[in-house]
Amino acid sequence: MKFEDIFKEKGLYKAESFAKGCCYEVGKDDCLYLLEYDNKDDLTPKRTNAICYKAMFEKDYMKVFTRQSLFQ
Repeated sequence: MKFEDIFKEKGLYKAESFAKGCCYEVGKDDCLYLLEYDNKDDLTPKRTNAICYKAMFEKDYMKVFTRQSLFQ
């Protein structure tokens, strides 16, 4: 499945190239998180916001030419 497909169903996802113990989690809030497990018995993984969410595929974007334009 492609990256945008993982947002169709909540859960954990990995790719072959991921480091051992790492996966993405699509949370119930439709946000993407990176989970890092220390070992196969780890019940409390490190959870980091991946700063990506489902609505990112539906937004209209424009090019940013100067950082000052971000404050207008």
